[in-house]
Amino acid sequence: MNVCTRAINGLQASMQITMGEPYFLSELLPVEVSLSNHTEEAFLLDRRNRPTDYAYESALPVTLSGGEAPFYSFPQLDIGRFNVRYKTNLLPGQTLKLRQLVPLTRSKEVRLTMGATFLRDYSFPTASPLDGYWPSLTLHVNAYVPSTHAISLQPQGPEVLIVAPAAACPHLLYLNSITCESKFELEHGPVGGCIDGKAFWRPLSSPILRVPECPSGRPDICPRTNLEWKYAVSAPGFPIVGGSHWPLES
Repeated sequence: MNVCTRAINGLQASMQITMGEPYFLSELLPVEVSLSNHTEEAFLLDRRNRPTDYAYESALPVTLSGGEAPFYSFPQLDIGRFNVRYKTNLLPGQTLKLRQLVPLTRSKEVRLTMGATFLRDYSFPTASPLDGYWPSLTLHVNAYVPSTHAISLQPQGPEVLIVAPAAACPHLLYLNSITCESKFELEHGPVGGCIDGKAFWRPLSSPILRVPECPSGRPDICPRTNLEWKYAVSAPGFPIVGGSHWPLES
């Protein structure tokens, strides 16, 4: 178990990795982070009190630095990255706790660092006592996925069969996005189509991923033409694998 805790001027930050070696490229690594306020002063943090996902940053992000090639590129989904600036209060005596899922995208020696952006006047970043002292951990990341951890995807029409180790199956997670042309587009040309997606990791109840319904919810205006379905599948401690169908038969 890797853990690092720093306490300065009444603020205590902790980061913990509960999974042991080997760590490997493309792994979805669970990291527990917490920030405790033992002062009598309230603080305001930038962004929201929930894990980082495909669209939004977290109030307690974990960043990955260092490492060398080969690198891993996270699967691209048709989900926008939003600039809505949520805020999180850290009140006296309060502890914020999150479980971040961090993709390991670099090989060899990498560093994971916890952080947060403190705000003043609700909008402007300001210094915090933990600046320069945030918890960090160094890991060695292997360039190849162990054969015992491999996950593969087998597209079968409107479904994708997930072949995964038994230990991963109860913990499978997915992200996906879907885009398609509306009836108006077919008649008058592109206007953006129907777009939808799941920006945060969601659990799968079975090793089968099914194509979602059209985001319009209107089969009369969306005949599911030129539909593109993109997805990523993983489990904590296992590799991230992605794929896409285009076009997809309804």
